[in-house]
Amino acid sequence: MRTTINYLVGFLHARLDDDERDARLFHELDCPVRTALAPRACWCPCPGQLLGHVDINRSLVARHMERLERERITQGWPSESIRAFECLKAMALAYELHPDWPDTWYP
Repeated sequence: MRTTINYLVGFLHARLDDDERDARLFHELDCPVRTALAPRACWCPCPGQLLGHVDINRSLVARHMERLERERITQGWPSESIRAFECLKAMALAYELHPDWPDTWYP
């Protein structure tokens, strides 16, 4: 199961990296940067919101990985691992159309 979780977490990190890159490229229709030749910071509200969602999802992945590590160290019941794995699969569901997403991740 450890290999599956590592693949799942790697998949989520890669998709979040994609989301972050895409958010940084996004501009509102009336943004002055959109038509400028030189890249610079803008004040469009949507990219900031998108980046905020990426940060939240990164922290959720990190929290679930902490749960998995805590259980591995204490060698407790696998309930924490099961819950963390199910939550990570649910997060990956948003990317189910990506070619690297396997059907076995349906929650």
